[in-house]
Amino acid sequence: EGRRVVVVRDGRLVGIISSSDVARWMQRHKL
Repeated sequence: EGRRVVVVRDGRLVGIISSSDVARWMQRHKL
């Protein structure tokens, strides 16, 4: 649960989020 997910979009580092936030992040960015 403490894993970190690195978010990369268009070859750029967008940010690092916790695995528990992946679902919310994807919804917010509509990926």
